[in-house]
Amino acid sequence: SEELFSIFGKEFFNEFIHDEYKGLNVYLASDIKSSFSQNGSAFRYYNNYAIVARSEDYKRTMCHELMHTLEDAAITKKKKIFEKWFDYNPKGFEYGLNYNEYDPARKYTANYGKGDVYFIDNYSQLNDNEDKARIFENMCMNTVDVIKKNPMLLKKAEYLEEEVIKYYPMLKDSVIFDSIKQ
Repeated sequence: SEELFSIFGKEFFNEFIHDEYKGLNVYLASDIKSSFSQNGSAFRYYNNYAIVARSEDYKRTMCHELMHTLEDAAITKKKKIFEKWFDYNPKGFEYGLNYNEYDPARKYTANYGKGDVYFIDNYSQLNDNEDKARIFENMCMNTVDVIKKNPMLLKKAEYLEEEVIKYYPMLKDSVIFDSIKQ
């Protein structure tokens, strides 16, 4: 959607053209068949970055997958992005839980109900990439109540903003990050 792409701006999308990479291709699908439920996927396909997104809830999915893609592009360019991410997690926490949407809310998530909140949901605890993407999608969608209410989660969001702007300075004035301002 033009509205979604306008919050990033043309200059941002030019970042996916470098070395042998020719840009970012976006594919909309009515459904994605896989062994688990998914709304989208981001990956490199030959000399392009690619995102496949279900057309349902397209904007949220695109924001999520764009986070994966912008991080992948920075790493492909040999940039050291998010080096301190793990410092923003609870002491002793390790990613890698097997995600099951029917599991009760896990410790450190907003739905758990006690203690500090570091993760939006169980899916965020799968790995650091999904953690960042869930935060970023909520900032993009301006659905940040849970982030703003939880100081540890807000610190992660602010660090995410800092790192994204460091490597994508054209997003400095984007409305994406306005959502977490107090």
